[in-house]
Amino acid sequence: MSQAIFDGSGNEYNQTALLTDNVFDPVKYEEIGPAWFSATNALFLIVDNLSIGAALVHAGLFYGKELYPLIKSAFSIKTIWQNGWRSILVDEEEDPSTITDEHLLQMHKSGYRNVPKYWFYIVLLGAFAMAMGMSLFRGMPWWALIVTLIISFVFTAVYALFAGFLGFTQFVSGGTGLYQLLGSKMVPGNPVANMYFAMLGNNPQVQAIALLEDLKLGIYIKLPPRITFLYQMLGTVIGAILNYVIMLSVIDQQREALLSISGTRLWSGQNAQSYNSNAISYGALAQQMFSANSTYYMVPAALGIGCLLPVPFYILHRFYPKFGFQNVHTAIIAQYSCYMSVGVNTSVNPAMVIGIFSQWFVRKRYPRAFTKYKYVWSILGTHEALATDHLAQQ
Repeated sequence: MSQAIFDGSGNEYNQTALLTDNVFDPVKYEEIGPAWFSATNALFLIVDNLSIGAALVHAGLFYGKELYPLIKSAFSIKTIWQNGWRSILVDEEEDPSTITDEHLLQMHKSGYRNVPKYWFYIVLLGAFAMAMGMSLFRGMPWWALIVTLIISFVFTAVYALFAGFLGFTQFVSGGTGLYQLLGSKMVPGNPVANMYFAMLGNNPQVQAIALLEDLKLGIYIKLPPRITFLYQMLGTVIGAILNYVIMLSVIDQQREALLSISGTRLWSGQNAQSYNSNAISYGALAQQMFSANSTYYMVPAALGIGCLLPVPFYILHRFYPKFGFQNVHTAIIAQYSCYMSVGVNTSVNPAMVIGIFSQWFVRKRYPRAFTKYKYVWSILGTHEALATDHLAQQ
């Protein structure tokens, strides 16, 4: 149960001996030999890609009507032609009679002003400029960054749609493999550039949905949207600095545990090891490990297979609309089919115990108390699980 890659003898793969100036060297590869995943890690990569393919098709089949207006409004050339570029930079004042959401109506009655669209565009341009400079410095072409961000935008819309309808936001936990797979085709043989594909592809999804969650929470508790936005930006800057300082401290003090396969009871380098192993496997050895005739050909093939998973349930839903087939979410099932593939799983059992105790025992025996305090319990349970998981992943 390791995220590292191994040689034919079961020892950790000598990654540095494979590279010349941080680029794949085929001559050295012939000397070292092929690399191998642990069985659990290989299975995780497969089901992760199954989930990504299923999520994309599930959104199109079951929520296409909800996605279409978003896509149309975001890319309507006709709107720009008729109303000018101002139409995509400035929010028009809403007519209260057209507002159907009670929370938005209360915000309107409070006199709160919306966040201007151009604020978001300023943040976008600033972040894009930093990403472009960083990626060019690390060997990622400018066009590859743009392609990666477009794909990231598509999946952000898909996962945000699921978050809105299902209240479930954990789809974005393992999408790095998709971008590293794409990066292996756009910039082959470069592990460092491949890491930037993962970072600049998957991280924007995670951060964008977190941003949307906070904006939505601000509407629920009736905070002025502009104040919410400004605090988000302030928190992003402070958080980046604090995370960097803490990361250096953790690496310095827990280096031995982070480098070991099993880690300790509280510390594990599983995330960093996975990032590093995938950079070598996708960035340097993609042709040898993931091509059509290779050992792990099923990893990229799972993307296409995953696209087929929601189709039978959609067909059944069309014939039997009242049976509930639309509630069978194959993307969630696939994603969690190999959730415990890592070596540290201390957050899983407490979450299961808390969930069963509150949702089954308390809900049935003490329904009034459950109704009164369930929100507080859910927040406490979530924070406990996240804190435990965060410590384990560090």
